[in-house]
This record gives sequence, structure tokens and C-alpha cells, in this order.
Amino acid sequence: MSTKNRPQFSKLIVLVVTILFLTSLVTTYLLPGIDDTVRLTEITVTGGIFSSTVIWYMKKSQQENVVKLKIGLLKNIAEVEYEYYEKRLRLKDELHVPLDEDEDDPTILDDVRQAEIEGDVNYVDEKFAEAIEEETTG
Repeated sequence: MSTKNRPQFSKLIVLVVTILFLTSLVTTYLLPGIDDTVRLTEITVTGGIFSSTVIWYMKKSQQENVVKLKIGLLKNIAEVEYEYYEKRLRLKDELHVPLDEDEDDPTILDDVRQAEIEGDVNYVDEKFAEAIEEETTG
């Protein structure tokens, strides 16, 4: 079974706790002779565990989504910058306009171009991973 098809551990925890909570609800109401205080205690305990698990899962998912959104945003920014500088350089070349001496193209753009020439497709992903790691740790 591949890792993509296998359910995540956090989803399994939520599933198990949900089944526990629902089983607790059903059994406390269907089994006769159980004192009401025992029923309420069981529902309160399993309900508390259930709600805590759901909140934990939602916060975990939110953190993962924030990182995914930041990665997507950085990729979009890089693509726009790349297209901008590429068009700008092409236009200057077509119009035979010399590059300004103080004009600096971003070094990351040069690195990306060099990586494309060399066929290093993982370079950009590594740079994004480093940027995200800096963002999340710092």
C-alpha cells in the first residue's frame, strides 16, 4: 500500500475517537439498568475526548494548510518575477538597450536559470523548502 493511499495517523485517531464516542452514546441509551449518573459521566468523558480530538485535528490541518499556502504563494511570486525579468531582458535585447550598471537582477533568478540549464529540477523545490523552514522556525 502506497503512502498516498494509506490514511494519515491523525485521521485514524479522529476516526477511532468518533467510533468510541458514538458507541458510548448508543450503549448508554440502549442498555437498561444503567444509572443516569454513569450515563452522563460516560457521555461527558467520551464527548470531551471527542471534542478535544476534533479541535486538535482542525488546528493541525490549519497549520499544514498555512504552510501549503505559503509555498504556493512563493512559487507564484517566483513565476511572476521570472516572467517579468525574462520579458524585460528580451525587450531590452530587442530594443538594443544596454543594461544599467547598477541594475541587479535577482540572484535567485540567475540560480533558477542555471538550474534549468543544468537540468536540476529539484533546485527550486529545495530553495522553497529552505525558505519555508526558515519561516516556520524563525
